[in-house]
Order: sequence, then C-alpha cells, then structure tokens
Amino acid sequence: MAGDVASAYRNACTHSECVFMFAGHIPEDNTIIIDLSAAFGWTGSSETYGILGGAVAFIHWPCTNDAHLRDFYNYHWVDDHVNVAPDTRTNCIDIDCSLRHAMTVVMGPDAPTTINSRPGVTGSMSWVSYSTPLPARLLCQSRRF
Repeated sequence: MAGDVASAYRNACTHSECVFMFAGHIPEDNTIIIDLSAAFGWTGSSETYGILGGAVAFIHWPCTNDAHLRDFYNYHWVDDHVNVAPDTRTNCIDIDCSLRHAMTVVMGPDAPTTINSRPGVTGSMSWVSYSTPLPARLLCQSRRF
C-alpha cells in the first residue's frame, strides 16, 4: 500500500521550511514517528481505504513474537501500514507474515501481492518497502460502506 502514497508524494510540493515536520524521534521511548498524512489532494482516499485499513490494523496490531511480547508496532493511517522494528532473528519476517495474514482475512487471498520490494538504509535504520494493490472488487465493496 505504500506505493500508492509514494506515487502521490512525488506530485506533492512540500516547502523546505516544513519538511522536517513529517518525521520525528522520541529518544525516551526509542520511537520513530513518520507522518504520512500530509495533504496532497488525493480525494476519496479515506472513504475508499479507511474501513478496510482499519480492519487490517485491528487484526494485525495485537499479534506478538519473541521480540514484541505485548504487540507489534503498527502505524496505521487510512491505507498505510508502516511497521518499524529491529531486523533481528525472524522479527521482520514475523511482522510481515502477520500483516499479510490480516490483509488476506479482510480482503481475500489476492490482496497481499508484492509489487515492489526495495531494501533501503538510512543511518542505522533499514527497511523493505512493499506495495499492495487493492483489488477492484474490494474497492467497490468499500464504497458501499
């Protein structure tokens, strides 16, 4: 799902004096904040994806593994699910499997299709980005809600 937003952000102009406001770090909690909710004129997004995205987050959020005994960190805004976690043992694989399972439960077996998988590194952080399309039949169903 991140690919949809990434495409939209390429068309969004962000003033250089405000770009720093889209991310932050809380050292006391060892927390990274990435705000993907900048307005970019993408109409219909919350009506189309909000209910399905919320259902996926509801299923994915309480899952656990050895590294996350309480729950997975799952940043959710409309159609985006950004998991931030250390890549230790099977931690990232566990989180990815949980998210894909939740998407399959909510949207069916053809929902979690990996279009784009690109590892990246920024400072001491590394990530893999996945884009997942929303099937047309689910797009029509979500509009009825």
